[in-house]
Amino acid sequence: FGAALAALPRLGATAEVTDAVAGYLERYVLRGRCPADDLLDMPGGADRGPHGKETR
Repeated sequence: FGAALAALPRLGATAEVTDAVAGYLERYVLRGRCPADDLLDMPGGADRGPHGKETR
């Protein structure tokens, strides 16, 4: 992601795209997380299976 972020201006990416990639890098990649972790962080998130139904 670091290399992609550095290349975006050379590729003509807009500031909006560059900011989105930078935000993703900071929020997920640098912390060793993924977007699915946000669901687990929600109240009751760990109580749900991959099918979205409660497991308790």
